[in-house]
Parts: sequence; C-alpha cells; structure tokens
Amino acid sequence: MFSIIIPLYNKREFIKQSIQSVLDQSYIYFECIIVDDGSTDDSLSLVKEFNDDRLKILSKINGGVSSARNLGIQIAKYNYIAFLDADDYWSPNYLELMTMLINKYPNNGLYFSSHYIVYPKGNVIVKSSPELAAENQSSVFNLFQYFKTYRVCGWTLHTSCCIVDKNIVIEAGGFDERISFYEDYDLFSRIALYTDFVYLNDPLTYYNCDLPADERLTGTRPQISKHWINYIHSGLLSQSKDINVKYLIHNFAVFLLRRYRESEKQIDEVNRISKLINDRFLTLRFMILKYSPVWFLIFLTKRRTNVTNY
Repeated sequence: MFSIIIPLYNKREFIKQSIQSVLDQSYIYFECIIVDDGSTDDSLSLVKEFNDDRLKILSKINGGVSSARNLGIQIAKYNYIAFLDADDYWSPNYLELMTMLINKYPNNGLYFSSHYIVYPKGNVIVKSSPELAAENQSSVFNLFQYFKTYRVCGWTLHTSCCIVDKNIVIEAGGFDERISFYEDYDLFSRIALYTDFVYLNDPLTYYNCDLPADERLTGTRPQISKHWINYIHSGLLSQSKDINVKYLIHNFAVFLLRRYRESEKQIDEVNRISKLINDRFLTLRFMILKYSPVWFLIFLTKRRTNVTNY
C-alpha cells in the first residue's frame, strides 16, 4: 500500500491532470492525500470534483511546499510514501513497476525512476542516469559515492519520481520547512545517511517545467535564507565524518552558490557561505567555479543553456 502526497498551491492548470494520473494507475492499492497549502485560485474546487474514496483533502494556511509535504507524511497510513507535485504526472504503470522494484530490492529507503522533462513549448526530453543502469535496468547505489565518482549535480532524482520509507524520512527529519528551493535535494541527502538508493532506468513520470527554474516559486531567485545553500553546512550532513559526505557538501555548495554570484544581489550572504567551503575537498572543476570571475560564470550559464536547453 502507498500513501501518495500531493502538495497544492495555485496549480489550477495542472492539478486535474496530476490527480487523474494517480487514479489511472494500474496498481490500485493506495491512498492519495492532497494538501492544499492555502491556494488563492480555484485549485481546491477542481480537486473536489473528483469522486474517489482513496482521495483525502487537507487544507492549511500557506506555509510552503515543505510544510505541506510534512503534514501529508504525518497523517499517511502506509509505510511507503510516493510524492507527486501538483503540476507533474505519472505514467499509468508507475506504481506497478515501482512495486516490482521494491520487491526486487527490499529493505532500502528510497526508490526512484528516470523521468521525462516537459517544457512549456511542448518539448520533451528524458532525464536518466545511464551511468547507474542501462535502459530498463536497475541498480542499488550509495548517493555520496555516486556524487564523488560522477560529480553530477543535476540528479535524475526529484520528488515526483521517488518513493520513500516513511520511518526513514521521519528519522532523517522530514522536509526542512525553512527551505523552499532545493528542499528535495536537502532531504534526499539526509536520507542517504541512513540507506542506499534504488534506481530504475525507465522514464515513468513527467516533470513539468511550467516556468523557468528561477521563477518557479517566487518570481525571482529566492532569498538565500530560503535556499538549501544556506543550510548545507549545518545539520545532519555536517555532523558526518564520512569523507564522501564532506565531498558532496563542499562541491555542491560551489555549484549552488554560483547563480547567486552571477546576480551579486546578496553579496554579503554569498561571501559568508563562500568562507564555509573547504577547498581541500574541491575537485579542479569546482575549484575553478569557486574562484572564476562573475563574467565567466555568466558565460558558462548561457553556453550551457544554448547547448542543452536545460
């Protein structure tokens, strides 16, 4: 049995498709918890048009996506929790194939598949990790060793394509409600302190890029206080003695901080966090990123956008 959690805030254009993709699943043993986080449009009324006993609707004062997911986790009846964002959707066989994956690799804490990225103009690409598994194959891996080996910052993993063990999520502290940007990577990295991850190289979910990344939440890149970069050097990760964990913290911090350096609007906070990054753990690539002038970072970002459109 799965507890599916959908946080909802002003997604009237997408929420019906999201819920319908849940109800269309070939695997039918689930509850679906929609947590309305104080929507101001008619998203909630659209949800109420569905008539299915497996749907449960909660309403709360707006507190952000992390608080909405945490509320869903608290009331979830089942041990396996599947996250789905209100603007994303699943293939009809997602839960069925993920059930098979869990049965094949029991006693792990997080399972995920590759996924499709859907762009506003209708372009669709596959986001996968072939270094972990060939197409339609699966693997078990340690997240921190994976990062050190491949230095991949744009993980295939995101909330709408993963299923987690509720007990491990709670032990890891749940979503940090102070964070509204990269809050999923924050939680995933803390979960990785307790368990290996299981990956299925089969695109089964659809990640909807309805807005550019910088505008997805607030219309502008959020304050550093709301970003994982502000907390990556504290908490459970920073307490670990594992060299691979330290490697992720410091190299990933360089990656996350580079976009704030480009704008220079929060330069004092950027400088504060930069001082926490230990060069001893940086690879040459991230060392160059850390000390490159701003004009060079902007050039790299534009070049990457033009080449990959992602």
